[in-house]
Amino acid sequence: MLAARIVRGVDEHLTELTLTVVLAYGTYLVADALGLSGVIATLFAAGVFGTKARPALTKRTIETIDDVWEFVAFLLTAAVFLLVGLAITPATLVLAAGPIVWGVVAILVAGRSSCMGSWAGSPRWRPAPGMRRSDFPARGSTSSSGPASVAPCPSPWRCHSPPGSPTAT
Repeated sequence: MLAARIVRGVDEHLTELTLTVVLAYGTYLVADALGLSGVIATLFAAGVFGTKARPALTKRTIETIDDVWEFVAFLLTAAVFLLVGLAITPATLVLAAGPIVWGVVAILVAGRSSCMGSWAGSPRWRPAPGMRRSDFPARGSTSSSGPASVAPCPSPWRCHSPPGSPTAT
C-alpha cells in the first residue's frame, strides 16, 4: 500500500519501474527474515500494487513495467529449465522415458479435449454464432490467417469464441 501511495506522487516511468523492483525484492527479504514464504509475499505485494497503483500509472509506465517483468519471468524460466537440464543425467533420462512419453500424451489429450469439448469434424461440432467452419484453417494447417492465428490451442472455435456466445470461455 505504501508503494501505491508513493507511485501516485511520481510521474516518471523509470522511477515507477524501479519502485516495483524494490517492492518485489524488499517484500521477499522481509518475508524471508520473518520466516514466511518470500515468493508468496512477493506475489501478494504485486497483486496489491497492481490493484491499488495501476489506475494511477500512465500507459507508458504500464507498458514498461509489463515488458520488463515479462522479460524477467522469461529469464528466470529459462534459468530454471537450464538448471533442471544440468541436474538430469542422460542415464536418468533414459530410465524415465516411459513416464515422460505418457505425460506428454496425457497433456496433449487433455489440452485438446479441454479446448474442443469434441473432436473437430464430429457431427456435434458447431461454430460460435456468426462464425463458419470455413473461417478456420483445416486441421494441421500452418496458415496464420483468420481468427485461428491468435488461438494458443488446436481449436479456436471452442477457446476463443466471440464474447457473449454460448461457447465463450
